Amino acid sequence: MPRQPDSPQALEQRIRARIQESQRIRGYDIEWIVAFEEYEVQRDDIQVTASLTENEIYKKVLVSVVPSMLEIVERLTPGQRIRLRGILRDVFIVTFKVNYADFEVVESA
Repeated sequence: MPRQPDSPQALEQRIRARIQESQRIRGYDIEWIVAFEEYEVQRDDIQVTASLTENEIYKKVLVSVVPSMLEIVERLTPGQRIRLRGILRDVFIVTFKVNYADFEVVESA
């Protein structure tokens, strides 16, 4: 799986410069630090909402995780920093959508 070499901020700048760029970044593996916001259990998966606090426009990340991660997701608290790894599925309005994701809590300094 090809790795997305850009940080979330650099990726945002590329997309702003050329809107067509959002078509070319789909399918890349990403690893970003995000702030957990909330989650919603759906029929086939869990939708986790997180934020990229350093981005200007593309601040939201919508992450699909498997139902077996519910116990982990339930322990997260709003604002908690997590290292997100997954496949960038889409860029929609001001949101990055990520599939096949896993994450771990980033320890506070």
